[in-house]
Amino acid sequence: NLIVRREVILFLDSRIFSEYKEVLKRDKFMFNPEKISVLLDYFKKIARFISPVPLNVRLVDPYDLSFYEVAKASNSYLITGNIEHFPKNDDKIFLPKNFIEFYKLRKMRMGDR
Repeated sequence: NLIVRREVILFLDSRIFSEYKEVLKRDKFMFNPEKISVLLDYFKKIARFISPVPLNVRLVDPYDLSFYEVAKASNSYLITGNIEHFPKNDDKIFLPKNFIEFYKLRKMRMGDR
């Protein structure tokens, strides 16, 4: 909902978009192909596509590097279910539920309820 309300900005690069495209079509998720297409078109419309500078960082899963590079290049938060794949000392990486809590607290502190 935060993306739909444009309270947060979705940053992507071509690698991430391609991965979303591939992952959403996996049989195990059983997503409707038409809905996938609508979602991906929406991402194309609202996301900010960037070309991050490659980072010399070793991650547990090398496929996560694109997400980390985009987060760093855009100076934004990285929200992931695989938080253990990223550097532990990075305070801009959140599990989804933790980001929602952080966002609500930040919004309250700013006086926007």
